[in-house]
Amino acid sequence: MTKITNTSITLVPPTGAVVPISTNTKSRAVRLVSRDATKLPELWCSIYIVGSEPFQFPQLFARSKCWKAKSIEDADIVLFTGGIADVSPEMYGARPHKETMPDPEEDMRDILVFLEAVTLGIPMIGVCRGAQFGHVMNGGRLFQHVDRHNRNHEIFVRRNQYYLTASSVHHQMCIPNEEGGMEVIAEAYESTGKWSDDKTYTSSHTDFDVEAFWYPETAFLGFQGHPEYAGVEEYTKFFMEIIEQYIATNPELKIIGGKQRLDKAIMEQRSWRTPDTVNKFIKEYS
Repeated sequence: MTKITNTSITLVPPTGAVVPISTNTKSRAVRLVSRDATKLPELWCSIYIVGSEPFQFPQLFARSKCWKAKSIEDADIVLFTGGIADVSPEMYGARPHKETMPDPEEDMRDILVFLEAVTLGIPMIGVCRGAQFGHVMNGGRLFQHVDRHNRNHEIFVRRNQYYLTASSVHHQMCIPNEEGGMEVIAEAYESTGKWSDDKTYTSSHTDFDVEAFWYPETAFLGFQGHPEYAGVEEYTKFFMEIIEQYIATNPELKIIGGKQRLDKAIMEQRSWRTPDTVNKFIKEYS
């Protein structure tokens, strides 16, 4: 990870980026910083993969010294991948938008895995649909249709204060839920329109788009983009570095029985409960 040490700001900029290295607004200097986007951090974790698009992830995680877990109990991390189907609006108490195409069976599969992972204290990662699903399981809601996210675009990483290009092939997106415990890691200003359902339109000229986030009580890390796609090496590196920061080196995660788990004291004190709308969905589709 690249650090600039002669300032109060720590930055991890994309290759060839121009980065401010002084907080003095009268004479702000810049420095060109390059990174090796192909060199990924070594995580040494077992990954249990859930979803309809799992094929590229084993090869991707192998680059960070990770391997596939045979079961949930054997995993250091549970990964929910992207997919074709949307998360069912019933799970967050919304009317369906005309563009929404849910698959309740897929949702039920993911719900069961999520609840087992939460019970065991296993950290989780969601990509695209998987991120949206995890957001809903943490009490969040979704924009069921957004524009301008069917192409790669810039995102801004809040903690480290830099821009990079993310892959983007989605039409739904997480509604910010910072009051519900969401920490927004990365954002974009891409959408000009967002629809929460068929009758509700939200303009987005100033509101940010959630691109990556963290829920500490469930140890859930979400990414809207696709790090497994070709041609987005900077985003792939960002993906692995955020996993390193929020999961692999997180002091609230402990090695218990040889596996990475959320600290038991935190699990006992957390306020997270399965959302009422999700419980209702479970009863209907079980």
